[in-house]
Amino acid sequence: MRLPIIITTFLARNHDLFDTYRDRIKPKTEHVPFIRPNRRLQQFLDEEKRINLENEPLIVEKACKLLMMSKDNVVSVDKLVHVKREFWFPNDCLVNLVPKYPEYFRLVGCLGYGKSFLELVSWNLEFEKFVIEKQAEEEEEEEMMGIRLRLPFYVKLPAGFVLRKETREYG
Repeated sequence: MRLPIIITTFLARNHDLFDTYRDRIKPKTEHVPFIRPNRRLQQFLDEEKRINLENEPLIVEKACKLLMMSKDNVVSVDKLVHVKREFWFPNDCLVNLVPKYPEYFRLVGCLGYGKSFLELVSWNLEFEKFVIEKQAEEEEEEEMMGIRLRLPFYVKLPAGFVLRKETREYG
């Protein structure tokens, strides 16, 4: 982790996350301390894994959009690691997502050894659309079926100002 902290200090500050126990490394040796995540931390990690799996399509879409906007459809892995929290990428996105979706991503270079890049393999037209465009397409389909939608918010106007019914309805 490369954190400037001693492990005993870390464990003392986070004593409610880990269980410590003593065991032997080899038979006929002295007992040494070991740590393992306790039940509370394990539940948290399982929940994080579940949330990442539920949001995996959105994460893949976001990564593809980022690569589609970048120059030459390539992003440095070093830069991606620095901004992964801003894009809500999981910690293991390069290890798990990239090999899982070879139709979208490819790693160029070696991780940890000099320069490595994440490259977009194929351009997906669905990822190219903005959320507003997708909503407009859905509303067009609903309108074609005869369903008229109202605005998703209330309009409060000054006294004496009146909107016609046609104007208040969206579409």
